[in-house]
Amino acid sequence: MVASLKARPHRSVPERWRIGMLALVAAAFGGIAIAHVPSRDVHDGILAALRMIDLRHASLQRDVLQARAGLLKNYDPLVAAVAGLHATTDRLGDLLAASKRDGVIGFDDELAAISSSIASDDSLVDRFKTSNSLLQNSMEIFNQLLSQRYQDPHFEGQPPTERAGHLGNLMMRFASNPSVDLELQIRAELDRLKTQSGSRRPDVRGLASHASMILKTLPVVDQATLAIQGSGTLNTADDLRKRYLDAYEMMALQTTRHRVVLGAVSLALFGFAATLIFRARENDRKLTQQLRFETTLDEVRRRFGDNDTALEADVDGALRLLAGFFEGPKGRFTIFNAESGEIAHEFGATDDGGMGRAVAEARDRIAAHEPNAAGAASARSSDLVFVPRGDSVEVTVTLRLDARCAALLQLNVSRHLLDGSEMSGLLEQAADCLVGCVKSVLDREEKAALHARLEHSQRLEAVGTLAGGIAHEFNNILLAMMGYSEMALDASADGSAASRYIQETIHSGQRAKLVIDQILAFSRKGERTSKPFDLGEAVRDVLPLLTVSLPDHVALEVDLPQRPLTVTGNPIEVQQIVMNICRNAAQACCSAGWITITLSAVELRAATRLSHGSAPPGSYALLQVADTGDGIAPGALPHIFEPFFTTRSEGGGTGLGLAAVHGAIVGMAGHVDVQSCVGAGTRFELYFPVTHRPSVSIRDFTLDQSVPLGVGQTVVIAEADEAARMMYEEKAAALGYEPIGFASLDDVDGWISKRGHAADLVLLDCGLWPDHPDPANIRRHFDPVPILLIGEPPATSVAGKGSVDQVQFLREPVTTSRLARAIATALAQAAAIGPARPLSQGLD
Repeated sequence: MVASLKARPHRSVPERWRIGMLALVAAAFGGIAIAHVPSRDVHDGILAALRMIDLRHASLQRDVLQARAGLLKNYDPLVAAVAGLHATTDRLGDLLAASKRDGVIGFDDELAAISSSIASDDSLVDRFKTSNSLLQNSMEIFNQLLSQRYQDPHFEGQPPTERAGHLGNLMMRFASNPSVDLELQIRAELDRLKTQSGSRRPDVRGLASHASMILKTLPVVDQATLAIQGSGTLNTADDLRKRYLDAYEMMALQTTRHRVVLGAVSLALFGFAATLIFRARENDRKLTQQLRFETTLDEVRRRFGDNDTALEADVDGALRLLAGFFEGPKGRFTIFNAESGEIAHEFGATDDGGMGRAVAEARDRIAAHEPNAAGAASARSSDLVFVPRGDSVEVTVTLRLDARCAALLQLNVSRHLLDGSEMSGLLEQAADCLVGCVKSVLDREEKAALHARLEHSQRLEAVGTLAGGIAHEFNNILLAMMGYSEMALDASADGSAASRYIQETIHSGQRAKLVIDQILAFSRKGERTSKPFDLGEAVRDVLPLLTVSLPDHVALEVDLPQRPLTVTGNPIEVQQIVMNICRNAAQACCSAGWITITLSAVELRAATRLSHGSAPPGSYALLQVADTGDGIAPGALPHIFEPFFTTRSEGGGTGLGLAAVHGAIVGMAGHVDVQSCVGAGTRFELYFPVTHRPSVSIRDFTLDQSVPLGVGQTVVIAEADEAARMMYEEKAAALGYEPIGFASLDDVDGWISKRGHAADLVLLDCGLWPDHPDPANIRRHFDPVPILLIGEPPATSVAGKGSVDQVQFLREPVTTSRLARAIATALAQAAAIGPARPLSQGLD
């Protein structure tokens, strides 16, 4: 028993050695099998070099045809193509020499044939350049001399235009399709030309000489062109490619056989080597799949790196690439709000409603997995749902981006690909890559939009400064117009024709006042009037004016709904928008054309990309203005809303019309999309958010309320401009007040300081001060007498907000009704009405 126990170690040692030896032999066989793997870089380099030869030779053939047609300015592309062919051939020789180490040999003859063919192409190119230069030169001179025959005032016989045209037609036919018959006709025509015009004339000799040169060199050029087009370089390269692939396949097959043999030996050695081979093959499969997947993801990233393509096209291409990898149809992708389920961006969606259901289910899964806010704000997580669909499986990948957003990717994956456990990780990587690419594009677009808005705001600031000055000057003119019109209306008989005319004048003045208010708002010097109104009513109100302003050759077609579409803003702005766009459309219609105005309600389910920005989801009133004019060039379309940008500078264009349009649209929280095709017309699509507040009538924006009258109160008026001062005095007198006018503050000071003089209200023009006055100081000076200031209130940075609120300001132009209400309000709010005391301090 003891002997047997002692002998067992002696038997176990040889067994361990045998097992170790078998393991070492199997490992050696496995190492040999792995070592006999050809260089992939050399293989890819050889195939790439052969493809480069095909590409460069095709480029050479293309450039030769272009040079033959006279489309190349020089022969540098031909020289570059030939030089590239020589360089690629040298590179191919080096790679084939390196492939000999892998056992791929026997391609010297094919390589020499390619080099010989390229050298032959080189000589053909040199001959082509020489002949084609003569041909193109002769063709150019021939055409110039031939065109001079049209203006030959001394020609006798057949009209020169017909003879020259016939000769030019023959030469054009010969240049496109040379033939002996055409050559004989051309020579006969040249002989007739010499006979009729005299062969000694220089122009005739030159014409005949260059025509003969064309007849001589054109067949040579065509022969060289055909020789280059029929070069054997491509065929020789293709033969080399086929032989190399066959040899490489044979070598790969031999390597595989070696692996099988070594695997069998390893299997015989207790299956150790077989296990190693199996693992090597499995790893190779995984690595190949991973390499294909990484290549697909790199291609996806490259697509999104191109700034010239739209996001929808990039996502569509990425979905097609992923579908190609997973061997299924194109999938769908969306980014949505994880809390509400609202879709922010949707790509590849169909009309079957499947994406909406998938988003709802994903939102429910997120809510079930992350019931509290802490879970929702955790690190990025994802889940997968597999649904069998015939030969494929529909996989839904939900990727949580942050506390509010999530992404959903739907792909159809072939069933045989799902056998690997790593497929779930690849699907998650695909979703993560697509999300990252989309977010990077959205961030880049947002940055570009912010930069564009910054530039646009800077331009608008410059325009606003100019507009503010113009509006101030126009206010002075409008003041006299409206004031005298109101007094003329009071002096005219009710119901008379003159009364109606004056009322229309006042109404137009009120519209002009609103336009001035909008200009001041545009320049940030006035307040924007914004109320809910019916967009269709605003458009209908401007149609009569629009109809008479359009030229006779432009027809107007309008399609407005009967039910109201209420938006928030100012109808005058909408009418200015329509007038400006239609005016540009009429200018674009050089001949008979159409302008179509349509209004409809639309619902955007997701954020929509527009030509100038994007529109968020929601309900909109869509106002479309389309024309059949000349259209807008693609290069000018992104700049049409920039201030001072115009394509009609010679015709008086200022570049401010569409800038004002864009400012008004943005001021109403709207969005604009412009589509144009040169020669076919342009379509403006304006999106205005719909409101459910009750709409206000258009007349409420322009008509004033009833006018309150005074009972003889004394109103002191200080205005430096004599015409404006007289206007205010007459208005105050007509309203039942006792006006007393002064041209300066010193005159007011002198009048008030006299005993017995008292005022019920003081009306001061802001122009009496070189800068903005201090409202609080003025009120303290005249207290307890109420005051009114005519002009723009100072900014809160110049005078405190409380200081500005202490005094009422009247913006110009001041109508009679506004003046009456302002005086009545100031008198009603006065704490006490009594005589004013002398000025306590200067107001300069």
